[in-house]
Amino acid sequence: RGLRSVVEDLLLDVMFEVPSRRDIAKCIVNLETVRDGAPPEMYDADGATVAYLGVSNFVPSEPAVEPAGADADDAAKRQEVA
Repeated sequence: RGLRSVVEDLLLDVMFEVPSRRDIAKCIVNLETVRDGAPPEMYDADGATVAYLGVSNFVPSEPAVEPAGADADDAAKRQEVA
């Protein structure tokens, strides 16, 4: 349920905008979208970038669990960046 909620928050604007736009063939949610709230990447059928008009309501939070292989130094670096 938690993951579903995160994905719905990430894609809320996309779910409303993309179906009405014929120029968008592909939507990519990348690390910046998840961590920083950046808009997803949109592409047309030829692979050219398409402007995304939506405004994200997603506010990223710190991960509750460290990724496998992460150590204290990695966590400290993320804290410094944030």
